[in-house]
Amino acid sequence: MDRFQTLRRSRVQTLCFLGITTLGLWGLEHHGAYAQVVSAQDSIQTQVVQHDSQFDIVGGTLADEGTLLFHSFEQFDLGRSQIAKFHVAPGVDTVFSRIINGAPSRIDGMIAMGSSPASLYLMNPAGMLFGAGVSINLAGDFTALTADRLDFTQGSFALVGNPTGVQGNVLQLHFNPEQPATIVNFGDLRVGEQQSLSLIGHSVVNLGTMGGGAVNIAAVGAHETVVFADGLQFGFAQTAQALPPWLTSEGTDHAAAIEIAEDGSLRLTGSPLRELPLGTAVVGGQLSATDQIQVLGSHDITINPSGDGTLTVAPGSSSISFVADADGNGQGSFTMVPDDRLRASGQSIDITAANITVGELDTSAFSAIDNSRNAGDIRLTATQGSISAASLSSTARGILNNSGNGGDIVLSAADTIVTGAITSATDALSNTGNAGKITLRATAGDIVTGSLTTHTSGNNNIGFGGDITLNALGRIVTDDITTAATATTNNSGMAGAISLISLGETITTDSLAADTSANSSNTGHGGDISLNAIRGAISAQEITSTTVSPDLAETHGGDIQFYADGNIVIDSIDATGAGEGGDIEVVTQESIRVIETISGIAPQASLLTTGNGTIGLTYSSEPTVPFSLGNSDVHGTVGNIATGVDTLAAPQTVAQAVSLDTIELNNLFEQPPTPVVQPPVLLPDSPSAIPLDSPPVPQLHLLEPAEALIPSVESLNSSGIQTLTAFTHGPNEITGDLTGERQRASSNSELIWAQTERALSSDFVEALNLPMPPAPSLQTTQQALNQVSHSQRITPALMYVRLQETHVELVLVDGEGAPIYRPVPVTAAEVQAVVDRFHQTITNPVLRPAQYLPAAQQLFDWFVRPMLDDLEAANIDHIGFIVDRGLRSLPLAALHDGNRFLIEDYSIGLLPSAGLTAMEPPANRDVGHRSTLAMGIAEFDQQPDLAAVPLELALASQSHNDEHYLDHEATLDALKQRLEQGSFTSVHLATHAVFQPGNLESSYVQLWEQALQLHQLQELPLETIEFLILSACATALGDHGAEFGFAGLAVNVGVQTALASLWSISDEGTLGLMSEFYRALEQPLTRSAALRQAQLAMLQGKVGIADGTVYGTGDHTIGHLPSLDASGSWDFSHPAYWSGFTMIGHSW
Repeated sequence: MDRFQTLRRSRVQTLCFLGITTLGLWGLEHHGAYAQVVSAQDSIQTQVVQHDSQFDIVGGTLADEGTLLFHSFEQFDLGRSQIAKFHVAPGVDTVFSRIINGAPSRIDGMIAMGSSPASLYLMNPAGMLFGAGVSINLAGDFTALTADRLDFTQGSFALVGNPTGVQGNVLQLHFNPEQPATIVNFGDLRVGEQQSLSLIGHSVVNLGTMGGGAVNIAAVGAHETVVFADGLQFGFAQTAQALPPWLTSEGTDHAAAIEIAEDGSLRLTGSPLRELPLGTAVVGGQLSATDQIQVLGSHDITINPSGDGTLTVAPGSSSISFVADADGNGQGSFTMVPDDRLRASGQSIDITAANITVGELDTSAFSAIDNSRNAGDIRLTATQGSISAASLSSTARGILNNSGNGGDIVLSAADTIVTGAITSATDALSNTGNAGKITLRATAGDIVTGSLTTHTSGNNNIGFGGDITLNALGRIVTDDITTAATATTNNSGMAGAISLISLGETITTDSLAADTSANSSNTGHGGDISLNAIRGAISAQEITSTTVSPDLAETHGGDIQFYADGNIVIDSIDATGAGEGGDIEVVTQESIRVIETISGIAPQASLLTTGNGTIGLTYSSEPTVPFSLGNSDVHGTVGNIATGVDTLAAPQTVAQAVSLDTIELNNLFEQPPTPVVQPPVLLPDSPSAIPLDSPPVPQLHLLEPAEALIPSVESLNSSGIQTLTAFTHGPNEITGDLTGERQRASSNSELIWAQTERALSSDFVEALNLPMPPAPSLQTTQQALNQVSHSQRITPALMYVRLQETHVELVLVDGEGAPIYRPVPVTAAEVQAVVDRFHQTITNPVLRPAQYLPAAQQLFDWFVRPMLDDLEAANIDHIGFIVDRGLRSLPLAALHDGNRFLIEDYSIGLLPSAGLTAMEPPANRDVGHRSTLAMGIAEFDQQPDLAAVPLELALASQSHNDEHYLDHEATLDALKQRLEQGSFTSVHLATHAVFQPGNLESSYVQLWEQALQLHQLQELPLETIEFLILSACATALGDHGAEFGFAGLAVNVGVQTALASLWSISDEGTLGLMSEFYRALEQPLTRSAALRQAQLAMLQGKVGIADGTVYGTGDHTIGHLPSLDASGSWDFSHPAYWSGFTMIGHSW
């Protein structure tokens, strides 16, 4: 492994680009000197000896005990058939070479290094052009870059100076944005299958071949500094001025050559590409890698294939990643000509950009005999705008046998998605592979697609069809949608589910099919189909979820559910099964028209199921416009409505309602004016929900007893939409007392709250081995909230967030009225993925808002936005969160609504549950009744020192009733003794506290002579202690065991309230927050309000450090840390410094 940390195999793996200045053009100057390699006349002492067409490179400067070798060249140009051979001594890991004459290098020959395994890095700030004759003969990695300085663990290597003292790894690259340069490859650049090949320039153009273990292309644009940190990410950047064109069009389909204009600019001729700015990566030619391919552009990425329009990635790499707009400033697109093709057999393609335009993407895997390879996933994410795609295909096929799976195809756009056909399928004479899923999400726009197919087939098939899910704020318009499992002989595969959700517009589709069939034996079931147009109408052709089983196997048709605010117009619906038919449910506030009959069925039917399957229609129609069987011109069906039990035969009309054993027709028009229950949708900007304190629809059956009143996973369909229960009322049962219905609804919501409260309490009881508390009543809980409101002058509420497999359940409890329940149909897996990304980005103070805000805003949209109107209506200013496992280490203060952090509007606390928390306000809260025992450790043997602890202890013990103990005085015996003899109300421990994964016994608080395990804290005399502060915590974020220790800290230890940090925060940052917190406590504020005031001071940049001096609000000096005298100045406004501090338990 080389000493330079490449994009692929780095010990520290993220690129953070910091700073930006003006842009310019790369000019390739004409110069008459013939191709040659010339050493620089400087202290590095590189020597070049020419023998005919070979340049032997010797000498140079060694560093870091002979493992690093440095060379300096005045010129580095190679003509065809010329060789530059580096002679390297044993023990050298990496060779770094600089080219200092200010002219681009033109390399059209071979670069070699003999038998040495060392890696080579070629640095020319003026750029490089690799010609068609280039080749590389290296055993190590090869990196070409336009940086002008490399910063190591110790020392640096720049265009001038001697690197004798350089040691360690490269930590940072420095580029000159005022003289940007481009790396262009026309040739064949290849390294070994275990090595990496990287081109890193201000802009990069590849029109040749690149191959190796990993292939990396990075266009850094106008970013001045590249820092290696955790994961490949861009850091802070400023807006750059526009560039004139540097790649110009000559009107043909694809680039043919690269030319140097008279002004020295680079022009790609024979290309339709226009105005590709600095920071653009152009990718053509051929790519191959055994590991992975990464292409990054701080601006655009453009695919520019060869003359046939196809860019083929050779089989081998497991993943191909393109990231345009990699600095997150919203300026960067991924672009292909719509007729072009990108093919990567069996390899995943992941494209992220502000906007995406692609032609044909194909990741299919095929074998002429037997195929066992999976097709690759396709994932497109447009962070700012739209996605446009010609066609997407990810199939796995073999002629005889196939065990490979189709890939998942996932498209997510901030705006509109427009695609051609999308297919994920499997096929062979004998097929065992499953089709992948198709998922499209358009947060603020429409979805318009060609046909969507997730199909499995064969002579014998056991593969499952994949789910197809579309969610949009606007319209959904599709061609045929098919998820099926079929066989000419035997089938046991299941069809997938189809779900279409539009929040604000109409849904228009061709046919929808989720069928299974076989000519001999079929045991596969049909898939569920659900369409939901919250604010619009639905128009669809034939809908089928059927099973065909010649051997009469007990196969089931799928359930079919339609919900719309407007009219519903359908050709026909068939949910028949050889065993049991599916349920059909159609609900609208206007009319239903079923305008065709099912072909091949006699008597003719428009809606059909079999067995005990049910059909329910709910609509709103004036009595003068009855539902007509036999006439669908206005409101009705052309044919019969039939199940295996009942038939409504055409012609006849239904004025009000029909109730048979398996068929229900309900007209809402004559009923009390209550809205049809609308299910929520998975759209973060405007989630819909069901407030259970509003009256339900009287004509919809509410099951008894409580199992119908408490939502469960089983009550939600595959899209996470709450379904309406079966229609079983007779005509005389539909009317009812509206007051009674409201009372029932209120009772329902209380039961939902009680069940949620009980479930979350049980989690902690089991994890912490606690006795199960008595279930709190809603009345006593609200009484406690009202007491807090009266005594503390705040208006608190409890917010429950519970994760189910298919949805999230939100419950809000304030001081009066019924609890409010709002389900949000996002899966627990989707939530966890965003939570993990939030943890990774919010904890790193180097990362810019564009990197942590997307996750912060998504979580806000799921957990808070659905309740915003309710919070505002009740004037809530404090939220006590009671959350599910996986969320208890979430920095809730940093959730973001798009304009403000949550902490800017509310004080926040984290409770294990209401039953496990003393909810009543404290009797004495004024400063005179508080006394603090403060202990801390500043010097450690096995852990980092905490130099600010003495200052922190002084802040915590300013009253004459307070005491503090430092280092060797802070022992377990001293802690026990002072707790037994003193009369303290608070304990402040300024020392390392760690919440470890797994068993809670491994979590501890470090005292001077020993680590005090969390369960040992229970044994301390804490009867009078209300408040425990652990100011230097580190939690294993995302680990459920560690979360229980953190979120259950107060109840586990036996104190009312605890304040702790979720992750290890810098010594100076902790000192700044604690200073502001204790200053705020001198005012008549609750603990959570004091923490909020401290966090706001940090967020607003009022707390920071300058040359070792930590300052707070009003520029008052908090304390001086001599070890940071030369560290410069910065404030603590980044959420990494303040959002991890959390008030746990009773937070007022």
